[in-house]
Amino acid sequence: MIILRFHMAWSKKALIALWALSMAGCDPQFNISGAYFPAWLACVFAGLIGTWLLHLAFVRKGIASHIRPAGFIYLCIFIAIACALWLLFFSV
Repeated sequence: MIILRFHMAWSKKALIALWALSMAGCDPQFNISGAYFPAWLACVFAGLIGTWLLHLAFVRKGIASHIRPAGFIYLCIFIAIACALWLLFFSV
C-alpha cells in the first residue's frame, strides 16, 4: 500500500512537471522575412538534412547495406543531430 501511494505521488509530480514544460511556448523564435518561426523547427529541418547527407556518405562508402535496422538507426541519427543543434545554438 505504501508503494502504491509513493507511485501515485510520483506520477502526479511527473504530470505536473510535464504540464509545466508544455506551457513554455515556442521560445526562442527567429525571424525569416517578417515571419517568426520556433527554433525547434529549424533544428528538425537541419536534422533531416544532416541525416540525408550522412546517408549519402554511408552509401558512397558502402556502409549503408550493413546498417540494420536501418529505420531505427537513421531515426536515432536524426534525433541526435536535432538535439545537438538545439543544445549548441538555443540552450541558455
